[in-house]
Amino acid sequence: MLTFKRLTASVSTLVVGLTTAFVGTTADAAFPETDPAPQTPMTSSMTPAPELDDRVIFQGFSLYQPYESNTYQRLGDHADQLKEWGVTDVWLPPGYRSFGMARYMEGYAIADRYDLGEFPKGLNNERATKYGTSDELKALMDDLHGAGLRGQMDLVPNQMMGLEGQEAVRVSRVDHHGNRFQNQYTTHEPSDIQDEVYLAYTKGGGPGQEKYGRIKEFNKNHFNGSSLQQLGMGDVLKDADGKPYRVKQASGNNPPQWWDQSLGINDVEGYLSARGAFELTAGNWKPTILKADPGFTDFALDRANRETCPYTRAAQLEEPGDNAIWACRDAYLSTQDAYGSRSEEPTFANDESGIDWDDQMLFDTHGPLDQSFGNEFLVGNDFKNTDPEVQAEQRHWMKWLLETYKLDGFRIDAAAHYDTDILAIEDEVTSQHFGGDRSKYTSYLEAYYDDQNGYLDSRGNRQLAMDGDLFYNMQGTLGRRDHPAWLRESFEGRHSAVDRINPGQPARPNWSFVNNHDQEKNRVNLAMMKRLGMTPNHQWGDAVPRSFEEEYTKELERAALNDYNADLKKVDKTLSPVNVPSMYAILLTNAGTVPTVFYGDMYTTNASYMSEKTPYHDTIAALLKARKQFAKGNQRVELFQTPGTVAEGQQVVASVREGDSRGTGLATVVANVPTVDTHVRVNMGREHANQKYRDVTGNHSQQYVTDGQGFLTVPVKGKKTAQVHGSLGVWAPVNSDESIAVHGAIRAKWGSLGGATGVMGRATGIEACFLRDGGCFQAFEHGRIYWSPATGAHFVRGDIDRRWGQQGWETGFLGYPTTDEICRHGYCVQEFQGGTITWRPDGRRGLIIKGAILGEWNRIGGVDGVMGPAQIEEQCWLRDGGCFQRFDRGHIYWQRHTGAHFVRGEIFKEWGRLGWEAGRMGYPTGPEACVLKDGGCFQSYEGGLIYWTMGTGAHPVIGKIGEHYASTGWERGRFGYPVEAERCTVGTKGLECTQRFQGGVIRWSHARGIH
Repeated sequence: MLTFKRLTASVSTLVVGLTTAFVGTTADAAFPETDPAPQTPMTSSMTPAPELDDRVIFQGFSLYQPYESNTYQRLGDHADQLKEWGVTDVWLPPGYRSFGMARYMEGYAIADRYDLGEFPKGLNNERATKYGTSDELKALMDDLHGAGLRGQMDLVPNQMMGLEGQEAVRVSRVDHHGNRFQNQYTTHEPSDIQDEVYLAYTKGGGPGQEKYGRIKEFNKNHFNGSSLQQLGMGDVLKDADGKPYRVKQASGNNPPQWWDQSLGINDVEGYLSARGAFELTAGNWKPTILKADPGFTDFALDRANRETCPYTRAAQLEEPGDNAIWACRDAYLSTQDAYGSRSEEPTFANDESGIDWDDQMLFDTHGPLDQSFGNEFLVGNDFKNTDPEVQAEQRHWMKWLLETYKLDGFRIDAAAHYDTDILAIEDEVTSQHFGGDRSKYTSYLEAYYDDQNGYLDSRGNRQLAMDGDLFYNMQGTLGRRDHPAWLRESFEGRHSAVDRINPGQPARPNWSFVNNHDQEKNRVNLAMMKRLGMTPNHQWGDAVPRSFEEEYTKELERAALNDYNADLKKVDKTLSPVNVPSMYAILLTNAGTVPTVFYGDMYTTNASYMSEKTPYHDTIAALLKARKQFAKGNQRVELFQTPGTVAEGQQVVASVREGDSRGTGLATVVANVPTVDTHVRVNMGREHANQKYRDVTGNHSQQYVTDGQGFLTVPVKGKKTAQVHGSLGVWAPVNSDESIAVHGAIRAKWGSLGGATGVMGRATGIEACFLRDGGCFQAFEHGRIYWSPATGAHFVRGDIDRRWGQQGWETGFLGYPTTDEICRHGYCVQEFQGGTITWRPDGRRGLIIKGAILGEWNRIGGVDGVMGPAQIEEQCWLRDGGCFQRFDRGHIYWQRHTGAHFVRGEIFKEWGRLGWEAGRMGYPTGPEACVLKDGGCFQSYEGGLIYWTMGTGAHPVIGKIGEHYASTGWERGRFGYPVEAERCTVGTKGLECTQRFQGGVIRWSHARGIH
């Protein structure tokens, strides 16, 4: 996290130019020769906070990604692309194992907080989660760090879902604050569910929790309550007097008369569930409701249910060995409100979020509630986060995540819904992990509540506030197709973290966004409800209420996603907001915030990961690059009044970044209605006088030049397209890179590569000469050029550069590059002082070859030679400190006493059959030699030799038989090549061995020796 200090009013003052727009010109028309003099702006300006301005978060996931388990790998493959765009931080998905019935699988329905793809609990019992394996997550973090990026895990300390064990708890029906529930949408009466027994799923945590957690298994004492678990209030079976059955207790039992107490019965802490079973007779288990609920028998014998319940007589239900009764039982339960969610008094609000906030059960074991700055209950089993044992577990979990996955902080989910002590613990744990250096990590809250500010102030604003108000303001001013709010409200903020219009307001360290997984989900839910003819938050009156949760299906969701994706491409949108690029233009050129780009705005949310671009992708990418290159210096907001409006900034606003040099700065000019037709005169500053500007969004093809005072006059002509409902132009200087010089040996290398239009592209940073051994480097658009007195100048880029960076660049064991990247036949190789890095196009990225293995690889021809390119890096866990590395056409093995030698083909397979280096043959002691008669080959090992020919295959020759074979002239002697391996038996006279050769058999025994 960065070092954030409470900003004072002097840091966040603003200049607001109330400049009158000029009316009647079009984009291609000539501007008047003389313009009216601009109004004198108010003299205040916003000074950006560099620790915020230089940062961009990429939210790397959506809820609707298909379960392909490739997110981590593909995100790592795109690390360099993200870096090029100017992204600095990646918001990683909550990759904790979900429970199997979760709608989105891995996301926020967490069943095991410590299983991020380590245990075989995924689809088809595989390790991978929806996003990949735990090892792939670690590799992703290495990729991000190698590209100079940071990754923050989505931390979810609020809830658990899908626990496997049930416990008996006494519950009361409450709202999301924990108060007695009163349904606003149906009866408007207080709930009758008060202090009732409920067999809740509260026990468990998964194999990860058991292995790594401080608490090995959660139970009801760790939770305040739960969302409705859809068990039904009739799930706890009762006698005719309404008293729950109770069995197997020391006292207070109430066993059913129909159960023989000498036989078995399922119970949860003595209570009987409608979903349980009992022994009718010894070994004959039946559903408990067979005797507890007479309605089940009627259902089972009803002809209408014959497909599921194949019974014609009641006696058949009691027959041993009948398995159809269990499906019949489940079908019956699904028809009875008493055994389902409707008896739990659901709200039936059908909120667009998919969460009916007031659908909660309060446990009698709960702790203090609403110790947060929002409300207590959200979804799932609500952790008792005021409890010291739970707090200790949360601290332990956070520390484990940071250490295990090398995370760079957390995005903290649902921060308004639990004790602020948990937020303070995250602050403490993360700070301690990074030694108090807040430049090394980032923590940011998710909280749509202004009450977060009091907590943040009390902690010195060390975690970023979420600027939710800016999101809602932009939805109102730009996202509406009709009757938008005044555009200036997207800059006023009012309750936002930063007010960019009214001078003198404090700027709170914050992060901001245009869209995220929750908002996208809300829109898709609305698309589903539209198909169902359902309206959110409907008052049902006397009508039978409908439930979105009950009517949801995967098929419905897929259809709604198709509707939503199609809507993004439409001019007249009905499911998604208009002007998404305009919102990003504002967000990404704002000062005083860390903007966030959402995956689903750049890539189709339910397509294979990063495989299909949205209509907004290219514009957002251009805006990201513009922020990185041009969004520098103070921010000034200029408000323009157009004909027919009553105030400045109602329809047209310009946000100006003044720049920190002539080559930086920009103006974002936005209108929120398609009927506008004018031009505006924007003050870029005197230092930008007579400078040419272009629109980086591509909405305007013509370039414009500022006048002698630095004023830029540009068109604002409204239009209606799939991207813009109004007008958008982001105006940046042309040829802004001309001020970055390239000198000396680095310039010579850059020139040999084609200069600004060649391999490296334009310079993006000045030459830096603070490296080891007097070295220098300079950054370019597509890589870097390094120089040292010993090695000269060489370029590095892409995956090879990233892998080099993971080893410490020139300060690591690889040292400086000694060659450029050399690419042939689809493979690339680059040599360094301490080794070689190879690259291949199949996703394995940069792979290091070093030491004696590198020497052997080079001896036999390198990437074009015997072995070909590397498939993995050196592995050094073999016997006696040995190492090996796998290549396309074989392996190279090394051990201190035997040296490095390649092994391949049939000889390698035979060696492997014999146990590789751990077997009798030991390590290879020489290379494969193919100079024998009839095209034969052999290779020597510590324990003998392996021979191969096309006709005989590969076989070892060892020990006394091997010695005798050698004495006869090896394969040139009378025995020829071996045709099988030595066979040995232990008889009455000790060990006896034989081996067949082309020319005969050699025998040896302890008793007789060779014979």
